[in-house]
Amino acid sequence: VLLKRKLEGEIAMLQIELSEARDNTLKGLNQPVGYRELKGKDPSEAELVRKMEQLELNLAKCERQLLEKELLVKQVTQLSEPLREQAENCKQ
Repeated sequence: VLLKRKLEGEIAMLQIELSEARDNTLKGLNQPVGYRELKGKDPSEAELVRKMEQLELNLAKCERQLLEKELLVKQVTQLSEPLREQAENCKQ
């Protein structure tokens, strides 16, 4: 009998919680979604193509500079390797 009363009380509490959750969900659905309209205009397709071409040119330039720097590092390493070995031999 005590267990039955306890379970009935728990069922009542859960039904109240369910009802409150449904109410909150419905309130949320009825509220307007907040948004902000952006000012300005969208660029034309020609403008977008121009910008994309410019970005590709910039990327190619950066890649070329990177390759040049990597080549310089490789050359400096090759030139300095004998000096490093010579310095290590002198320490021994």
